[in-house]
Amino acid sequence: MENQEFANLLQQYQGPVIERWMREMTVRYPDYAIRFGLLDRSRLRKNAEMHFRLLSRLDLPMEKQKEYRLLQKKVEALVGKDEPLEQLLTVVHVWRDAFVLTLLDRGADPPLEQLQRLFNRIDQFQLLMFRMFREKTEMHLRLKERQIDEMHNDRIHLIGRMAASMAHELRNPLTAIEGFLKLIDRQLPPDGSDKLGYYLHIIQSEMEKLKMQITGFLSFSKKGQNEEPPAFLTVNDLVRSVIALFEPRLIDEKISLETSFQAATPIYVQKVALQQVISNLLNNGLEALSSVPECRKIRIVCRETREACIVELTNNGPEIPESIRHRLFTVFVTSKERGTGLGLAICKQIMNRNQGEISFVSNEKETTFKLTFRKEPASGTRSRPLAPSIG
Repeated sequence: MENQEFANLLQQYQGPVIERWMREMTVRYPDYAIRFGLLDRSRLRKNAEMHFRLLSRLDLPMEKQKEYRLLQKKVEALVGKDEPLEQLLTVVHVWRDAFVLTLLDRGADPPLEQLQRLFNRIDQFQLLMFRMFREKTEMHLRLKERQIDEMHNDRIHLIGRMAASMAHELRNPLTAIEGFLKLIDRQLPPDGSDKLGYYLHIIQSEMEKLKMQITGFLSFSKKGQNEEPPAFLTVNDLVRSVIALFEPRLIDEKISLETSFQAATPIYVQKVALQQVISNLLNNGLEALSSVPECRKIRIVCRETREACIVELTNNGPEIPESIRHRLFTVFVTSKERGTGLGLAICKQIMNRNQGEISFVSNEKETTFKLTFRKEPASGTRSRPLAPSIG
């Protein structure tokens, strides 16, 4: 039997093949038929005729047939309804049975090579539908991701405007308070009360923390990039300046602090902004240790390699949940009951603006956050400007 004869045979049995496919689809897969409205025989027949033409014209590539575009639309509709791939494979399996059983019932005895051509066509049809499904699914996911990104950017922009407004409103009264604190400090007699001086020191330390928080808020505004000029300093000095602010709390909460300062090479960064990063990480560590009954420990290591200066902050608090690790630096992601999900996102943005990197590892024994700063050229000149902030 020649190719044309076999093609004519398939066309001759078009009606019976389609009827068998329609019957099998509604009987063997009733849920599928109901979900896609295939109990409507006119609609079901249109689908069947489209598939049959694609399958039976063995010498004409499917991509060149007008039914190919109709099939693309059908697959796109399935993807839009979040239907699984198995629904498409179901269609193919039923077509294979419909062709074979109809030919047997009619007593047709085509040569094996012609049946193999038909089976190859059905396999090609299955691969074609699979490829369409994959491509449409990827497009669908990209569209959803783009919509999510747009919503996320809108929220970030709104937060930036709110943060800038709030930060500037807070900054004015804080500046006045700071000025009066300095006046009080100068007027204390040299032999005055040690306790009063100690209290004043605590108030000044808390003022510094508030200023760091304001710097963090401004990191979410477009004005943040112009808020502080960079300067050369070592990570040793940077970390020491933050630890000094936390010493009273470390003592009060009975937390053991271990430090190592082995990074003497200056880096060119924004001092106050990075004090905010270290302060935030240290504060997170202290909060994590609140659930540890005893032997609370924090370890801070400053070290350097040939390419970078590194700060590692480790605490022996609870492990960071696996479910949020890949999104930990994303806005609004937090494991704290009353957390805002802004702290680590601000840290990430500040690090990016200072050409630095922030990463972490966490297990059941301890959690370590790592800050990495690339070193500047030996000449001591800045090779590139700070990256702009995102707002």
